[in-house]
Amino acid sequence: ICFAQQPGASSDRPIIYIRNEESGAGVMFRSFQSTFGITTEEISKNPAKWDAEYAKVIGDKLLILDDEAHINTVQHLKRLFREFNPSCIIFDQLDNVHGFSNEDKEHMRIGQLYRWARDLAKEYGPVIAMTQVDGSGEGQEWLTMAQLRESKTDKPAAADAIITIGR
Repeated sequence: ICFAQQPGASSDRPIIYIRNEESGAGVMFRSFQSTFGITTEEISKNPAKWDAEYAKVIGDKLLILDDEAHINTVQHLKRLFREFNPSCIIFDQLDNVHGFSNEDKEHMRIGQLYRWARDLAKEYGPVIAMTQVDGSGEGQEWLTMAQLRESKTDKPAAADAIITIGR
């Protein structure tokens, strides 16, 4: 999220963060923490101060959108991306986006979805897709590619890089 602070970042081409799982308040809270390098306690002591600072530093460079706005379909997101021309797209749980045919076959839907995200990267810029591991990753420190949820689909093939964070 602190990408929005980088030199050259502008509200003309904002970062769009599609939130399909975490609460908007939680994402904003972590955004404050990463932007300013501050603790929960520091934010809690003076939230108005940090709201104002955040507005100055980030402003309209980051758009955090959630499913409450009914954006969880490929068709709606395509319109949104054309309108805002994002410099970076972040999906918190890309797997939760729908709108492709063959939705009754999950492996095919996931494959189409990740190929679509790769095409978005060619058109707009980096696409970061957060996903989960399957049950075999529970409590593990080091995760493997085979442990990604739906890893037998085109999900890993569509990625230029995969970073895993274990316990």
